[in-house]
Amino acid sequence: MDENDIAVLLDLSRYQRQAEKDLVQVVGVFLRESRLAAGSSRVFTDITSIPSAYVQASFALEWGSGDAPDELYHCFDRYALDFLQRHGSGHFTAEQICHPGILRLLEHDRVSGTSFCRTLFAYVRSKYNAVAAAKSLYIHRSSFINRMERIRELAGLDLDDLDERTYILLSFRILKDTCADMISY
Repeated sequence: MDENDIAVLLDLSRYQRQAEKDLVQVVGVFLRESRLAAGSSRVFTDITSIPSAYVQASFALEWGSGDAPDELYHCFDRYALDFLQRHGSGHFTAEQICHPGILRLLEHDRVSGTSFCRTLFAYVRSKYNAVAAAKSLYIHRSSFINRMERIRELAGLDLDDLDERTYILLSFRILKDTCADMISY
């Protein structure tokens, strides 16, 4: 915490869900009139959670100010996945932490001029629906299926495995900035 930070603890245990929304509106008015911005943590009940709550609120404010600069109140839950993406990989680079199959596809696309990463991302984004993915890529379903066979072969992917699909999705999120021209959210 530095000299420009203000930390406030609010006891929300007496508030019902609707009253909590009203409180957020009141805080929003206060922030706007005071020309301030705020980040909020998840609700907690154990006093030993204060340091974690402060980290959550600080991240929500930092990330939210960049993501939605016109908003003054930023909740951690909205940015929890971004926090995991940014801090969950520790000190590893994208190449050191992302799914090796995705990295192979990126390299193959770079060398061969193919668009296998874009194809796989379209499949992931369309909830593993081949018809929807093919439509989003403006290709025929049979062409899409042929590409997916080649992708499975090159990358060694098991898309029936939930853990592998989760790893692939997180890898795409980590690579989002690096490969913005290939994948977009």
